[in-house]
Amino acid sequence: MVAFDDQGNIFSGLDGFRFDWTITEGADFLKIISKPDGYIQKRSGTDVAFVKGLKAGQSEIKVKILEPGYESINEVVVRLIVVDPFIISPQREIFLLPTSSFTYNLLQIRKQDNGEVLKNQISLPSSQYIWQISNETLGVQEQTGTFTSSNLEGTQSILVIDKQMVNNTAEAQLQIVFPYKLTMAIHDVSSVSATAKDSLAEAYGISPDKTTESRILVEERTYLILLSLWDKDDNRILLTDNIVMDSKNLLNDKNIERLKTNKIGSEILFKTRRIDQDTVKL
Repeated sequence: MVAFDDQGNIFSGLDGFRFDWTITEGADFLKIISKPDGYIQKRSGTDVAFVKGLKAGQSEIKVKILEPGYESINEVVVRLIVVDPFIISPQREIFLLPTSSFTYNLLQIRKQDNGEVLKNQISLPSSQYIWQISNETLGVQEQTGTFTSSNLEGTQSILVIDKQMVNNTAEAQLQIVFPYKLTMAIHDVSSVSATAKDSLAEAYGISPDKTTESRILVEERTYLILLSLWDKDDNRILLTDNIVMDSKNLLNDKNIERLKTNKIGSEILFKTRRIDQDTVKL
């Protein structure tokens, strides 16, 4: 809070003045808390109150000076809106093929008293959140978070609105693109311990952006092949379940043992056999 005189000048200090801060409406949504540890007041001439949002809603907070002789000073009432912040996940821009589907998630953001930020998944569909798209000719957006593209290229903007607080929104953007090229990367994962993940690349800690130049393989070692699709501007295209890559003839099974292949054939885990020849034919 800042105090002014009748000429509009800011008081240089309010030390020693007593003020009463009161929540007059919406105490279920907001509460006044003590000063956080380590807080340093940077602006002089002010009095400060700290509040914490409890749940989404609207509250009013009133402040009144308690010093005698200042009874004519009007109390100040401020209306505060408490929102439940949320984001669309993933937040990065998605590149999607025509006639493909991708499901977004909604994550509720909560900051703990210790400063830790929690991201909790919101169950969809939800009557509280409305999904909208900017261009219906480019696809269909379901209230479950799933977007299905049409057979056209273009930019699609996605907006989610909190019905309880219409100004509380989250946005995402995806590009619908045609494929331009297919690339292959081979990674030696012989010394890597796999973890339980949705994809083989994640399981072995391989970034999709990591590439390899060598096609020389060593016998009796384990390798992971990653196939990727790109658009004409070298943007990686998200591979969805409706895409199937025929990788059966990619490797000579005489020289390798296939260990695992993902559902669409874009990730292939194999082990090279012990051979007498100097090279393995791919």
